[in-house]
Amino acid sequence: MADKTKRVWDIPWLKDAIAAMSYNKCCYSEVPINQESRYMEIDHFLPKNIYPEKVLEWGNLLPSCQACNRAKGAHDPVREPIVNPFTEHPKEYFYFQGWAYKVRPTLNDSKKQKARLTLKKLKLNDINQWGKKRNSIIDDLQTTLSDILIIQATDPERSVIRLKRIMQEGNRCEGYAALVSTIILSDENYQELETILKSSGLWDTELQSRKEELEFCELLK
Repeated sequence: MADKTKRVWDIPWLKDAIAAMSYNKCCYSEVPINQESRYMEIDHFLPKNIYPEKVLEWGNLLPSCQACNRAKGAHDPVREPIVNPFTEHPKEYFYFQGWAYKVRPTLNDSKKQKARLTLKKLKLNDINQWGKKRNSIIDDLQTTLSDILIIQATDPERSVIRLKRIMQEGNRCEGYAALVSTIILSDENYQELETILKSSGLWDTELQSRKEELEFCELLK
């Protein structure tokens, strides 16, 4: 008789491949896996107890932090749809307002319901779990961008170096990339820096490439 308790998906090479799907981040919260004392768990998007035939199906095994995996639990997304980050782009459903995810008002009723249930079921706006960390990221970004704008007046080349560095934090490979990209692009100091650097001929192809990456990741309203 087969051992039903055996975690047949708990294979090092398979777990590495699953983690790589989302650049070693939780596919729901974007928290870096194996950092901040968070370890990767494998979420069966279609729960293994309800859909045992999909227990090893590629695309049904998603990289998740413990908080999101526990919150989602055995939720059945067939009966009550939630957003699948493996097949759907969060940009279609959400935008950031401050540190919190908001549902796009232009969605039709069924997609609004799907988006709201996603936030509720995964507790993605829980202030204790996520709010404090996201607010800390926002404060750091805004302070740094303000500092760079001040530096630009006396040391333009140094300001470019620092701006490139902070823009890299919004790369899709980095933790919290969607939040970081959104905050940078919406920040008035960043917008002024971009204008100054373009007018002075210091906006180069690397800066433009990093901006395009931010635009890919952002969740602006």
